[in-house]
Amino acid sequence: MKTTQKTVNCPKCDGVGSLQAFSHVADGVCFWCKGQRVFNAMEERQRTMNPEQIRRCEFIVNATAEQVARLNFCQLDIARSFAHYPQPLYPQLLDAWLEKFEDTYHSTAKQFYASLTTSQFAEWYNLTHATDAEKRAWFAKLN
Repeated sequence: MKTTQKTVNCPKCDGVGSLQAFSHVADGVCFWCKGQRVFNAMEERQRTMNPEQIRRCEFIVNATAEQVARLNFCQLDIARSFAHYPQPLYPQLLDAWLEKFEDTYHSTAKQFYASLTTSQFAEWYNLTHATDAEKRAWFAKLN
């Protein structure tokens, strides 16, 4: 985990300090940033995200092309699912995924799906809402 402290715009109010929709509650002051518009991301990350989530976010945001190229389809699929789930303290997460991973994901997916039998494809499709561990275990059986 990075130890540098970084001030970021509040993701709840987008750095405005208040929410017009809640002007009837505490004059609309944002409860996340307490009207300050920004907060210390390190403190907030430690409070709201577990170390595994932080590690995953930082990998996606900081991944090199070589690291992305080494991932298999299962790893890419798990990372994609994670990157598409909102992580409020990493607003750049989805953009980083789209920029660094998306093309590799689609080309790898095309190869992966072409290599599956109809029954294997059905099994993989049924894992759509499975845990990461269940996906890894199924994928390991293929290899």
